Amino acid sequence: MVVVGGAWPALMALTPASDRPWISGTSDNGIWSLITGYNGLGRLDGQAGAMGGPGGGGAGGVFGGDTGVFRLLDASLGGQAGWLLGVAVVGGLALLALTRLRRTDPRTGWLIAVGGPFAVTAVAFSAAAGIFHPYYVSLLAPFTAALVGGGLAAVAGGGLVARVAAPVAVVAGMATELAVLNALPGQLETVALVMTVTVVLAAAALAVVTSARSRHIALVTALVALLLAPAAWSFDTLGHATSGTFPAGGPESASAMGGPGGGGFSGAMPGAAAPGGTAGGMFGGNADVEEALAYAQANGGGTLAVSAQNGAAGAALQTGADIAALGGFSGRESEVSASWLSTRVADGTIRWVLTDGEGGGMPNDGRTGSESVMTAVQESCAAVSSVDGLYDCQGAASALAAAG
Repeated sequence: MVVVGGAWPALMALTPASDRPWISGTSDNGIWSLITGYNGLGRLDGQAGAMGGPGGGGAGGVFGGDTGVFRLLDASLGGQAGWLLGVAVVGGLALLALTRLRRTDPRTGWLIAVGGPFAVTAVAFSAAAGIFHPYYVSLLAPFTAALVGGGLAAVAGGGLVARVAAPVAVVAGMATELAVLNALPGQLETVALVMTVTVVLAAAALAVVTSARSRHIALVTALVALLLAPAAWSFDTLGHATSGTFPAGGPESASAMGGPGGGGFSGAMPGAAAPGGTAGGMFGGNADVEEALAYAQANGGGTLAVSAQNGAAGAALQTGADIAALGGFSGRESEVSASWLSTRVADGTIRWVLTDGEGGGMPNDGRTGSESVMTAVQESCAAVSSVDGLYDCQGAASALAAAG
């Protein structure tokens, strides 16, 4: 695990900075600060002063709901991965009781390989105090599915553990689904009623019948009932356009704000414009990207640097233009230095820079991102009078180096 997981960071660290792109999300172009900081462990322990961290508006309450034992069932996360968590947990515990983690039982290795990542991920996501987006919980899906299948197969037979665990598993599944639906008022109310009645009857049958065939029928019936709500929810995703930045399953009302009342974004990011146009707002962006690109292409060409990925990505996809985001995703993720930019200007990698003031981010956001390098550009490069915020840095490498 260490060799495979550490291979990419090691190769990044061993590659000279001059031969690789800037490591986005860092202020020192270092892979280890990425892992331990804002985009790494900071997502778990919170990022004071960073966007959405405890010092920046409280991303837990904004994006993924409040932390705690039942977080995975709340309005933001429940509809994305919470439906069958009850079955998965009870199924895993049943396997634990049946195997007692004996090395001679082949199910032990399977349980560790599947249940281990499930438990670690569920606990980490429930407690993550930093920025947390609802789509992160897709990581739970394969482990949840495996535990549901393996757990139900294990309790389908006879024996005391199976007799007790089977009805408990389906009732636990019913409880988690009702909790999810309770956090999503007005959703699938008829389905909830049908599911509840069916599961209660199936659980009663599982508690009293001894015939293997009858137990199998009861389990299958309960599982079909439990799959009604998540299946309908998944199908509803096809009925509307979803956000490419913050995707969410379910009806359109669930994708708004990361789930009803949950805090995310539906559709385009606030302030974002059509690809190649004007972008700005909460997550940064760049004014008049299209106009700046047209001017640059008509006056010698060369790469255009902008503040944020928000403005760069759409233009690059639409026009194929050479365009780079100096400040990362929002304009505040990366903090490149003026001296770094001077080397890119000197070797011809970047010529034009479109400044957009202070970049993006949330209130109380302590990151500066591309702000300082944009200030250096304004002081060192030649302003293009016909395009607001556009600067020609050709020949300004020395001035940029002196600025930073």
